[in-house]
Amino acid sequence: MQLGAMNWARKAIVGAVDECWLSEIKRPHVGFNHLTPFELLTHLETVGAQLDFMDVTKLQAELFTPWDQVEAPTSMFKRQEKIEKQLVKAGIPAQAELRLALARTCSEQTGEYDIALAKWDTLPAANRTLPAFRVMIQAEFLKQCYDQPEFRLIMRL
Repeated sequence: MQLGAMNWARKAIVGAVDECWLSEIKRPHVGFNHLTPFELLTHLETVGAQLDFMDVTKLQAELFTPWDQVEAPTSMFKRQEKIEKQLVKAGIPAQAELRLALARTCSEQTGEYDIALAKWDTLPAANRTLPAFRVMIQAEFLKQCYDQPEFRLIMRL
């Protein structure tokens, strides 16, 4: 029973972490089976603890990559949150205001959200937060999806 619990914990750790963080300890034929869950966590703690200036620069560039309108806004915000958590661990403060400005600008450049953005601009400044913008833009995105004939056809199947 203990062996089964260890195997489950190992799989859970490996499944929850990008493989690049574990690639140097993965063996060709056995994968991660030669390590205990504690050894995996210890490795992640030592390897993932420090980001150098190149890592920080790359993460910040990824964080402020404009929204391409192909992915759902929810996916973009989740990706940004994951990156921001890594940056915070490296000592870079969270930048919600900049993320909001980028999301607002990208949404405006599409020309698809003019009415919603006009309503957004009338809100009191205290209500124009990143979490509120996330909810608003996702709702508008879904409205547009429902208006597409292809989407309605797929939803009927």
